[in-house]
Amino acid sequence: MRPPHRIAGLVLAAGAGRRFGAAKQLAPLGGRPLLEDALAAMAAVPSLACVGVTLGARADEIVATVDLHGARPIRVEEWREGLAASPRSRPTPTRSSWCWATSRC
Repeated sequence: MRPPHRIAGLVLAAGAGRRFGAAKQLAPLGGRPLLEDALAAMAAVPSLACVGVTLGARADEIVATVDLHGARPIRVEEWREGLAASPRSRPTPTRSSWCWATSRC
């Protein structure tokens, strides 16, 4: 059932995990990658019309190995700039993809 309001979820996962020492998105948690666990939790929220996930560092590897549970991947080319790069991205195909994703929830 579609929620009465279009509410989109967003998982910020574009970073390299430098302080963590490895790609956090791929770190094992309960037998699956940490990012997959977060996306499964978001997919289980009935009030979310859609979910997006920002990807930057190791994006191709993540898309190839992680079950995104229906989340739309959003490439953040400026991921090296840090956590704030995702929401402040200049108008690019990445940002346009998020606008497209949320407008079609």
